Amino acid sequence: INSGSWDQEKYPYADANNDGKITQADVDTVEKILDKTVGHVNYVNLEGNIMSCNYPVDKYVSIGTFAINTMIVLGEDKCVGISKSKTFTDNTYWTGIQNKAKASENAKRADYELVTQMDGVKAIFSGDDSANGIPNESDFVKADIDVVRLEFNGANEIAAIMIMGFLIDEVERSLEIAEYYDKVTEKAEKVIAKHPELATMTALVS
Repeated sequence: INSGSWDQEKYPYADANNDGKITQADVDTVEKILDKTVGHVNYVNLEGNIMSCNYPVDKYVSIGTFAINTMIVLGEDKCVGISKSKTFTDNTYWTGIQNKAKASENAKRADYELVTQMDGVKAIFSGDDSANGIPNESDFVKADIDVVRLEFNGANEIAAIMIMGFLIDEVERSLEIAEYYDKVTEKAEKVIAKHPELATMTALVS
């Protein structure tokens, strides 16, 4: 604020209200975020675009396998609906969530009529496996339901978990998951380092 400018490469998110400058308004925004009174926050989606989302999100819907998996490990209390296919019969893989309300009859889509019938939904979380599965996104936005697309499966999945954890006010749990990922990766790197004769690894399954 004192200098009138900032290093945007080093501190890309210092502009908390995304107005292109650093002012007292950014400080006020951060304080409201910490107090959970801001109403909306900015985040970066899987396409790298800055988007706005209701905050905090106390009721949401998960669409697609990757978003549903993340919902399960973060804690399912605030998730009120999930996408289901017409042949949704897996009683082992998603144990305990079969009774969640149906947000669609396509595992990768969100049905506007079904979602808007769920009282108080503020966001739909979807991953890159369903990025094109919500063609009526603008209709949801008009209904004050944000469509949050994050990279739950890939190079940025830890960031996606932490963003979702922040938005649904499960920060501590999301940090525990991120720490677990780090430990698994660190251990894998140590094991791989003992085998220089092997070809370059391209995948890790844990």
